Amino acid sequence: MSPHPFTLRTFDLGGDKVLGLEEENPFLGLRGVRLLLAERQLLETQLRAAVRANPGNLRVMLPMVSDPGEVREAAELLRKIAREEGKEAPRLGIMVEVPSAVFMAPELAGLVGFMSVGTNDLTQYILAVDRQNFRVSHLYDSLHPAVLRAVNYLVQKAQGVEIEVCGELASDPLGAAALLALGVSALSIAPPSFLSIKKTILNLRIEDLRGLKEKILGAGSAEEVRRILKSAL
Repeated sequence: MSPHPFTLRTFDLGGDKVLGLEEENPFLGLRGVRLLLAERQLLETQLRAAVRANPGNLRVMLPMVSDPGEVREAAELLRKIAREEGKEAPRLGIMVEVPSAVFMAPELAGLVGFMSVGTNDLTQYILAVDRQNFRVSHLYDSLHPAVLRAVNYLVQKAQGVEIEVCGELASDPLGAAALLALGVSALSIAPPSFLSIKKTILNLRIEDLRGLKEKILGAGSAEEVRRILKSAL
């Protein structure tokens, strides 16, 4: 991949996976950076491998961050390992997947070089909807105004830090248009969706996006957001 950037996400077993831990609610349990800080040898092994492998284009991304203290602890370990290996530490970034990370954006922005919004989990946590639960999965919608307003807040408050999106919303033409209107600077797209998203982006103008932002942030439902986006596209 060099010289293009390559992002390594540290270990994260999703709440729908089986780890062998008995937890009442694994989506709110020991996962992401919480697990790695609790089992520091796991984190240290991954960070040391990243430092050794880094040719200068590697970025390390911490999942499920909910508090700046988690980032500080991981960053200090990364710097320590880099010193021991006599190499430059990779750029450090975080996944924004929980509401607390959104509202701590100014503090987190001072600790990292980039943020990647995981819209799948962020939607679940903001709407309190388990998308794998058929009784409520119809309520799961990443174009819900609450989710879009959270992304907008993050972009506004994390000034100077690259904001990208790696959730499924980025691979949806309507979602991609909404995210670009909100000021997201990079989209991580599933390969089968690449051409449709590229076409969407090429057909948009900056003037269109400015007007689109106000409309979708003022919408009262996901259905209204869709109507606005379909009309604009």
